Amino acid sequence: GRKGIQPLDDDTEADMYEYICRELPRHGYRQYEISNFCLDGYESRHNLAYWHYDDFYGVSCGASGKEGLLRYDNEKNLMRYLQNPMARNEIHLDRQDAQFEMIMMSLRLKMGLDLSAYQHRFHHAYEEDYGSKTEALIKRGWLEERNGYVRCSDQGYEICNTVLEELMPEGE
Repeated sequence: GRKGIQPLDDDTEADMYEYICRELPRHGYRQYEISNFCLDGYESRHNLAYWHYDDFYGVSCGASGKEGLLRYDNEKNLMRYLQNPMARNEIHLDRQDAQFEMIMMSLRLKMGLDLSAYQHRFHHAYEEDYGSKTEALIKRGWLEERNGYVRCSDQGYEICNTVLEELMPEGE
């Protein structure tokens, strides 16, 4: 952005994405996350922690972390961070925020949201919280439910942000 480079138009970006999704599997790479492909066994375990909505610690200047219902960003200014390494911006999530964040992160994965993990984490069935919205998205061909997971269909994966907007809690 600082160099004045303009992004590609949406159609060109979509064409490039579709090309990559078509070509990489021909060379042994499989898509496991919306923007990542790998050879079998070489998934980024680091990133999978985010997509599975696990807790993680932010250690160092500008790092982010999540612990339960607390998300935080450490001070980004190096001089202020050195003066107070414990300074951070904290965001306290309510249950509804955390539920949606877990869905948002999990739908980045090709496998999608593990319904049993959702129930284990929130002590509430996904279907009770998001059932009607999910059914509507399944009817549109954007979501699928298989083997205990809700995931984006191929069509839905290409418009994942739109799918997430449809799942977003009212008033967000």
